[in-house]
Amino acid sequence: MQLEHPTEGHLLFDAKDKPIGITLKGKDSATYRKLAADIMRKLKAKGKKKEAAFSLDDIEFENAEMLAALTVGFTGIIDVIEDKEVKLQVSYEAALSLYVKYPVIFEQVQRFIDDRANFIKS
Repeated sequence: MQLEHPTEGHLLFDAKDKPIGITLKGKDSATYRKLAADIMRKLKAKGKKKEAAFSLDDIEFENAEMLAALTVGFTGIIDVIEDKEVKLQVSYEAALSLYVKYPVIFEQVQRFIDDRANFIKS
């Protein structure tokens, strides 16, 4: 998926006019199905305990973990780490950090994955 500017809506490109994007697995992937089952088991187990309340932060972090596990590639993703621009290499940890740090990217990725049509080849 190609990222969009958060307020203007146009597609993002790097300085060399290459698309800035993220490659993802979809909801019909084996990875998604396994993760969804794991999360359901975890939530059921937590629900049986006395402190069964789930905060919005808990749910959003679970979603960020799911998206990180479904992330298989970055194209032109730059982050600022210790005051230096760094081209991110794809990993679960890098994806999770990206989605937690930048909610606007998290939201775009979530919308993309939620639309199964994005994963059907035409």
